[in-house]
Amino acid sequence: GIRERCGDVDVFFENFRDKKTLDGTPKCYVCRDGDRVVLSIRGTADIFDALTDVLCEAVPFLNGEAHSGMLKAADRCLAATEASILEALDSAPRKCDLVITGHSMGGGCAILAAMRLDELRRRHDAKGPGSRLADRLYKGQHHIRCVAFSPPPVATVACRASRRCSLASVCRGEDVVPSLSLRSVANLLRSLDVLDASLEVGRRARLVALDTVKTDAVDEVRSKLGAQLSRLRDDFHGDDHPARL
Repeated sequence: GIRERCGDVDVFFENFRDKKTLDGTPKCYVCRDGDRVVLSIRGTADIFDALTDVLCEAVPFLNGEAHSGMLKAADRCLAATEASILEALDSAPRKCDLVITGHSMGGGCAILAAMRLDELRRRHDAKGPGSRLADRLYKGQHHIRCVAFSPPPVATVACRASRRCSLASVCRGEDVVPSLSLRSVANLLRSLDVLDASLEVGRRARLVALDTVKTDAVDEVRSKLGAQLSRLRDDFHGDDHPARL
């Protein structure tokens, strides 16, 4: 199945048919494509992935904080694939870069996995999932590249990667996932509370009906609501709020 979709690649690991990955390890595969070893992580597809998504409290990571569910999933993914990635690097005829990629939840895990390996690579005494791989990447001067497609917010801006770890996110403007976090959902709910408290049913219905009609009354109501929502967003930016991502 992987070769049918990806072409002539050497596959070293896949767990899509493994029904024992009920511990939060995301579905993924490892392959070698030319001078790249690729770890590709699937997005949300079942209830176990959904549990990873909703465990969204912030936990310490690097110099900042990260999405706890996806950080655990990234560590489990590294633990499951480390030996296979090492095998793929060893079997390559020349030095390979490590490319970690994924979509949606998989993209978030890919970012955190890349940052975790980058962190371990800078700490030569590190232990745990990915430590052997990080040591090999350091000694072999391999680059880590991450390309995440529509990942959710998974880390605060204080989390920084080194120059030997390249992180790129590809997001479509209409996709809600890249802005979907505990913080943004809480912000949305508070905004809806403001709207609900400010408009009775009749006025809400007229606003919807007159959406394309420019009248002073409609513009005045929208202006007042906009000012209230702007103040709400300003109040919500404090770092002391529990939803920091």
